[in-house]
Amino acid sequence: MINNNNRKPQSQKDVRSKVNTGLNRRNESPQKRVQSAVQSGDKSIDQSGNLTEQLNSIVQDYLLRSNCIKTLEQFKIESQFATEQSNETEHIILGHFDRGERDKFFESWSRYIPISQRQDHYSWKLEFYIQIYFFIYPIHPVFKKQGQIDKHSINQLKIYLETKGGDLSKTNEVLPFYALPYVKNIQTHPSFSYLFTHEWISDLRMKLKEFIQSIYGSDQYGSILKRLFLSKEGSNNYQQQNDQKRQIEMKQLQQENLELKKKNQQQIQAIQELNHLAQKNLTEAQKKWFSFTGEMLKMQKEMLKYIENNKKIPEQIQQFKKKITSYDKFFSQNLEDLVNKSEDISLFNNITQPDHDLSEITNQQQINPVQQSIEEYIPLNYNKIIQLFTKSQNPVLIATVLQALRWRITRARSALERRSVVVAYQTHDLIGTHQRNIILAQHLMFKAAPIIQCQTLKLMNALASDYDGRTYLISNSQLIKLLIELIKKDQTDSIKRKNAIGTLQKLSLRKQSQIWMLDNDIIYVALTILQREKFNLSEYTYEYITALIMNLSLSSRGRDALSMNKELAFEVLFELIEFPNDQIRTFTNGTFYSMFSRRELRDYAYQLNIPQELPKLLSTSEERFKKQIQYMIEQLESNEDDYEQSQLEEDNDVDDLEDDEECPVDDEDEDDLENNDMVVGEELLKNEFALDNEQAEQQRQLMESIMQKELQQRSIYQEQLRDSQLEKMPIGQGPFIADSLAQINQKQVQPQAQAFLSRPKIPRTPPIQQQYYQH
Repeated sequence: MINNNNRKPQSQKDVRSKVNTGLNRRNESPQKRVQSAVQSGDKSIDQSGNLTEQLNSIVQDYLLRSNCIKTLEQFKIESQFATEQSNETEHIILGHFDRGERDKFFESWSRYIPISQRQDHYSWKLEFYIQIYFFIYPIHPVFKKQGQIDKHSINQLKIYLETKGGDLSKTNEVLPFYALPYVKNIQTHPSFSYLFTHEWISDLRMKLKEFIQSIYGSDQYGSILKRLFLSKEGSNNYQQQNDQKRQIEMKQLQQENLELKKKNQQQIQAIQELNHLAQKNLTEAQKKWFSFTGEMLKMQKEMLKYIENNKKIPEQIQQFKKKITSYDKFFSQNLEDLVNKSEDISLFNNITQPDHDLSEITNQQQINPVQQSIEEYIPLNYNKIIQLFTKSQNPVLIATVLQALRWRITRARSALERRSVVVAYQTHDLIGTHQRNIILAQHLMFKAAPIIQCQTLKLMNALASDYDGRTYLISNSQLIKLLIELIKKDQTDSIKRKNAIGTLQKLSLRKQSQIWMLDNDIIYVALTILQREKFNLSEYTYEYITALIMNLSLSSRGRDALSMNKELAFEVLFELIEFPNDQIRTFTNGTFYSMFSRRELRDYAYQLNIPQELPKLLSTSEERFKKQIQYMIEQLESNEDDYEQSQLEEDNDVDDLEDDEECPVDDEDEDDLENNDMVVGEELLKNEFALDNEQAEQQRQLMESIMQKELQQRSIYQEQLRDSQLEKMPIGQGPFIADSLAQINQKQVQPQAQAFLSRPKIPRTPPIQQQYYQH
């Protein structure tokens, strides 16, 4: 109530006069007065748009009739301030809205807007969009702020979306906005660009103004009067109108339902036609491939017959070679790319014509190639390249050549093409990993210019992604030592160190590499990096260094190293057990699983109360990690010791097998070479290091011979290795099945091992820098 102590008191005569005035109106029909007030109110809407006085008149009339004199006087005083308060409230709230004052706006919102008015769906949605408005206010072009959204605003929006905003999360209209705090360039994002228009701001402001007026404005009084009149008059007319409206809506729904059924029937018919067409195309394709296979078999028989009976017509041999080469080129292409480019039908039709000279297809491909073949990577003068590495005074040129050589691996169109490049580098000892040339590797890694060191490590990382590349890199134990020295020396999360760590992780798939790494104390080095730089490491470093530790923990020698550094290992790894990255958590859990197989490490875990902490973690983890933690708990409770299995492990240890991994992903974002004005890539190699025709042909023949022998040897080795592993390798005993073991027999992997399987492939080269551990 408003303080009216200073109000001039009315005389008893004035009060009685007003009472008599009210009493004189008793004989007037109440229904007529209410109806008159409504009519008068409607009239006043036409004149001034305000029904406040009409409603006040009815209330005063009621108080007079009830002889509530004091209440009447107090009502008259307070009603004088009602209109002023309405206008003032609208002015305050809209003022905060226009100036982008979020905290003051919602303080006024809570103060002036009744709770009952803030509970319906419309007000929730209005408040939701207002939250979005204040979030983008600093960067909205209408206000010309040219600022940026600070972390405080982002956190405020996240808190709202997780609490009050959660009630609207099932509404399709606002669902996309739940990703807004995580979008970097909101202005250019197609889903949110319309927010940055003048129309959207104006429309939202108008809705806010109408909402406030619906609470304090004239509409509320009009609705009260009309309800009052209807309660006296009866709601028969209103009900009748409502029924008519419902009938109209029902007819509209029925009409829409019929249209939907019609469209649905049309879609079903269209799908049936497409299915029939697809079946027809499939049948035709099968017929063509059947015919093509028959032709291949016929040609094979003719060739065998020729070889057995006729040795005097070399032209026929050349014709056979020509056809086989064309077939080989066709099948070396990527089928998905052919389909996407709609070129598969024409090529297929040409190649399946029995009397067609397939050399035309070869010539057509050379003019407009769909995929590069092995022959399109021209043979290089590797001696000249190595001389450039050691004698040139142009570091940018050397780095650009290293980049081009790496691109031959990372941009290869097929596994066979990539393999031929890697074998060529291995044969010519491109970066000096052989014992006699290790000085070249030392020079490129430590003594050359920084950009050369960086490109050398990126090339090594790409080589380590290939089976033959790993064989090349571990041909000398000194290279492992150099890599470890490099990551010791470089105490920043640089591109160079990231690639060195990535290379070591991939080489850790080999038994001999693990031994050399452990001899050079790699476990301690890796744990020290995690401890010293935990707030500054990128996602790539975290993933590869934890994967490296886990790979080493699978061997008894690796667990020996972890036992020697158990205090550091438990301190560092337990901090990563709830890391916001599924890969890193899996690698960490896998390492713990291996460590808990040793009694000494289990005893130390009990000293740290880890068995009490794991059940707590179990209750809050996702299903995938719940399985991993459950197996870790079971391992902690076991009584076995891995020393009992060490000899079996050594006898059955296995190197990684050749895999079918895709070409490594290249990271253009971290190629910081300033060589925009230079010729780069394949064109640079062709201009500077191409061999003449005779030397090129000799190198091609040499590489074909080496590739053929290498493939035969690997095929025999894999066959023998798989047979031996299936007989005696306890595949399911480790917490993490590496790519090589997983390929032996996935069906035999036990549930414990399956729980620790990571995604099949992790990035081959470091992605854009992304920091972790900032929570």
